[in-house]
Amino acid sequence: MHIKYLTRRTFIGLCLSLVTTYVVANDNNQTIIQKGKTMSIFHIGTLYAKPESIDALIESLSVVSKQKGCISHKIFRDIENPNKVMSYEEWESKEDHDNFVGAFSEEEMGAWLGMLSREPEGSFYTEI
Repeated sequence: MHIKYLTRRTFIGLCLSLVTTYVVANDNNQTIIQKGKTMSIFHIGTLYAKPESIDALIESLSVVSKQKGCISHKIFRDIENPNKVMSYEEWESKEDHDNFVGAFSEEEMGAWLGMLSREPEGSFYTEI
């Protein structure tokens, strides 16, 4: 009987621990909370540059790591398609990323999009 009590108590404790660990406040993908801490948000984007614009596109991405809320940023180039680039970004919050993107004027964003051969692809992730 004592063993069943410990097993049940351990099971309940584990369940509560898991609930505490994975309770996520995620209103519009803005803030993720795990064990009372704010978790970072990851943005992974795939960009297809026009051949004549690949160097300028890669250079334009260098500003990301200097932005408020950007924890880290890496750029990867596809080994089979040299005009395909993947941008891996870690942000303190989705809001920080949105503020960075929203700070560009319509003209600046149009010029940047003009370097692409097709619409960029991107998604936001949390670590599990």
